[in-house]
Amino acid sequence: MQAIWAEDNMGISLESATDTTVREAEERLGVVLPLTYVALVKVQNGGSLTANAVPSPSQDIQEPYIEVEELFGIGNGGIYDSPYLIKEWDLPAGIVLFSRTGHSWLAFDYRQTKENPPIVYFEVDAETMEYPLADHFDAFLEMLYVEEGEEWEDADDEDEILTHQAFESINERKE
Repeated sequence: MQAIWAEDNMGISLESATDTTVREAEERLGVVLPLTYVALVKVQNGGSLTANAVPSPSQDIQEPYIEVEELFGIGNGGIYDSPYLIKEWDLPAGIVLFSRTGHSWLAFDYRQTKENPPIVYFEVDAETMEYPLADHFDAFLEMLYVEEGEEWEDADDEDEILTHQAFESINERKE
């Protein structure tokens, strides 16, 4: 499971998630967090991922992918900020935000369920656009891949960049 987390933690340093932390988060937010998300934040409570993109859910979006810079952990500076951010960005109630890039958000959608929520993508510019992305968090994780666009290239960086196939191989090994 650790293979999903990048070594660069983007300066995020939330205290490690525990069973108690998870239970408190679920009570505070009134939801049951996805089991795979819980397992991930127990390994590392938020940060950068080894993959940085998922395919775009709509042709209305200019890019063929959605950038995924990080996964929020449990705590302030993580998913606890959801109620404030939902109000600030005029997003619908009943979601829990778990990632952000610019004016775009990824969220667990609890509007129709209290557990195993679908994943939605919100693009907030002149108006808020909402797109269904995955039926559940595990399906979202399966969609992740490394986008090697110009904004992620660094001529001096000699680290190996995972291809989509290599990332899938890592996910298969964890099972």
